[in-house]
Amino acid sequence: MMNSSFFETFSLYKKLALGTDFDPKSKNLDQFTLTMDCKNCNSKQTFTQITCERLYDGEITSVRVGSSQFTGLHNEIRLIKFRCAKCNNFHRFFIIYFDDSLDYVMKIGQYPPWDISISKEMKEVLEKTDLKYFKNGLICESQGYGIGAFAYYRRIVENSIEKLLKLIPNLMTGDEKAKFENALVQVEKTRVTEQKIELVKDLLPPTLRPNSYNPLKILHSQLSIGLHSSSEEECLEIALQIRSVLEFFIKRLLQTRKENQEFTENMKKLLKKRIS
Repeated sequence: MMNSSFFETFSLYKKLALGTDFDPKSKNLDQFTLTMDCKNCNSKQTFTQITCERLYDGEITSVRVGSSQFTGLHNEIRLIKFRCAKCNNFHRFFIIYFDDSLDYVMKIGQYPPWDISISKEMKEVLEKTDLKYFKNGLICESQGYGIGAFAYYRRIVENSIEKLLKLIPNLMTGDEKAKFENALVQVEKTRVTEQKIELVKDLLPPTLRPNSYNPLKILHSQLSIGLHSSSEEECLEIALQIRSVLEFFIKRLLQTRKENQEFTENMKKLLKKRIS
């Protein structure tokens, strides 16, 4: 079913299943509010929907949705406009398409375009070549090219996984740190990415497992799926999960390292004052 996340996070041409409870007679789409970046406010703001215009009315057809039969307009294309609720000046525009059987809806246009900028954290950790791959992956993802996005993100993981794993012991102490460092010795002896992750995925510290979700386990499961046996749409879903894990993992590593450094420095200053 359509929701705010469809507008906020879905790339172009990524299909959203409408479900059997979708009512074809209620496509006014006037109930959504978004939380997205406002270029004027330079921050995330609430966007309210202001218009929903039909660009193309499709054709009159009869379609069965669930147990009911409907006759109406399908293949519809609509332009939906949102406005920042704070500045009342910055707008976002989406063009969406309903397929002829009302099985799915997808975005076929968006302005400002789907964001393919790279965060400063990713730039700090990834090598120059991998940054290029990451950009290419974002471009593929933005256009719904799941196979291409999957291939690029997988290549980044293959190139950078050892570097990322070697940052983790800095966030650990005692026996946990020793166990992880021993596992890293075995990691360096294998060339298969999935095996590298398998060796350490159960040793992650709690700070890298929010709400008990283990990003390395998710990454391991997604990389184990065969590229040649998956459809474009399946690859797009896998690519999104791989990118999300990569971004979370790198940002959390750098954030935790920074917090630990700041805490250590503050403690040293306080102890120095007490001694003096």
